Amino acid sequence: MPRRNGLAALVAAFVLVALPALGGCAGGDDDDDVATPDAPADESSDAETTASSETTTTTAPEAEPDDLTSLVAQARGAMIDVWDTPVEAGQPARTLRADDEPSGHVVLLVRQELGPTWLEVYLPIDPVGTTGWIRRDDATLSRHRFRIEVSRSAHTLTVYAGEVSALETPVAIGPDAPEPADGLYIKDLIETPDPSGPYGRYAYGLSGSTAQAEDFAAGSGVVAIHGTDDESTLGRDADRGALAIAADDLDRLVGSIGLPLGTPVEILP
Repeated sequence: MPRRNGLAALVAAFVLVALPALGGCAGGDDDDDVATPDAPADESSDAETTASSETTTTTAPEAEPDDLTSLVAQARGAMIDVWDTPVEAGQPARTLRADDEPSGHVVLLVRQELGPTWLEVYLPIDPVGTTGWIRRDDATLSRHRFRIEVSRSAHTLTVYAGEVSALETPVAIGPDAPEPADGLYIKDLIETPDPSGPYGRYAYGLSGSTAQAEDFAAGSGVVAIHGTDDESTLGRDADRGALAIAADDLDRLVGSIGLPLGTPVEILP
């Protein structure tokens, strides 16, 4: 597909993947209190740097596609069939349904391409790293160069755009934080039922987990990158939640950086 250089290209990739998933409420009539945020405005494509004693944010410079590029598939319709092997004969092993996802859309991180027909993808289901095969024609595709590294020992979360650190910030690591695993990625972006609650305003749900309204209300069991109502926990272990960062950093990921769905997440020791 045609490409544009720099952060503008990366933000455009995010819109291509996630814009259909950023309108309306999540999951159907019963989940009106968990909604996907409105698509953020493209505030600027100019280089910008923000620094403080705890957090640094730098937009990405111009960069060409390389091995750090991720391919993301989003189901075209309300469901998508998944096969155990890339063979036309036989029935699919499972069907993933948009109604089962808080975002109302099925987003898959592509592991490999096989000819013009098949894609091997990481699935959003438990356990993390489960793979399957989908038909290319059943999905819309987009590429981006974002990835996230979480250091448990340093209690930091770093967002990379290619090889450039776009944001580095302290993270509170709670009991619901994911273990290291291949195929961990961001599968949805939702607004929480209570912006002043334990998860803050936004949450990036991670593969291998659900993020239903009752989970947010309970304040536990949500495997996500989210905000917090107690920023004194940032930079250390916390007694609840998964991966919490400051509210302004989360707003920056959503509104300024435009972190795309399908962003790989690596958990480091």
